Amino acid sequence: MKNLLKKIILLILFVNISHSQVTTTVDQVFVNNQTTVNLCNTINLASNQSVNLVFYYTLTKPSSQAVGDGTVRILLKNTSSSFPTEKVAMSIPASFWSPTQYQSTISCNIGANEIQVSGSTIFVEYTSAGNVKYQSCENPIIKNAIPTFTLSQSTVSVGCNDLNPRTFSVTAANIPAGANVVYQWSALGWSGTSNTSSITLAPSSPASASILLVQTI
Repeated sequence: MKNLLKKIILLILFVNISHSQVTTTVDQVFVNNQTTVNLCNTINLASNQSVNLVFYYTLTKPSSQAVGDGTVRILLKNTSSSFPTEKVAMSIPASFWSPTQYQSTISCNIGANEIQVSGSTIFVEYTSAGNVKYQSCENPIIKNAIPTFTLSQSTVSVGCNDLNPRTFSVTAANIPAGANVVYQWSALGWSGTSNTSSITLAPSSPASASILLVQTI
C-alpha cells in the first residue's frame, strides 16, 4: 500500500513539473509599426488616442512534452489588481509546433481610454488543451496625462453699481514638457485684457457679465 502511494505521488509531481516547463516569451512589440519595444519594457501611448500593437512571441516546450490544440491571447490589465480583459485570441493547433517551439505574431488595438496614466499592463498568454495557462511577463503600458485647467473665482456675485475690479486666475496641470501654453481671455460685460494665467477685470454691465477662458497648447 505504501509503495502504491509513493508511485501516485511521484506521478503527480512528474505531471506538474512537465507542465511548468512551457514558456511564453514576448520577444518584441511593434507600436504602430514604428516604435519597437523589446522584451518586457514599457509601451508608451504618449498622446495617441489609439495604437496598434503587434506582439512577436515564442512558445517553448520540452521535446518530451506533448501539447494539444491551444490558444494564444493578448490580455490587458487596467490596474495591477484588476481582472485581465481579453483583447484578442488565436487558436494554435498542435501541428504548428516544430518540434519544441512555435513563433508567431498576434496584434490588437489599444485605446487610451482603456488604460491609466500609469499602472496598466499588457501581456500574452498561452492556454493548453488541458486549460493550463502560461503567461509571458507583463509590459507596463502608459499614456500622457490629459492637460487640465482650473479657474479660480469661477463664480462671482456683482451687485448693482459695483464696478470694483476682480482678479481671475487659471491653474494648469499635466502640461507636457516643452509645451507652449497660451492664455486667451474673452470677457462680456467686463473691461480688461491679459495674455497670462491671470486677469483683472472691472464689471461694466453686471447684469450680463460673463467670462470665457480659452487655453491652447
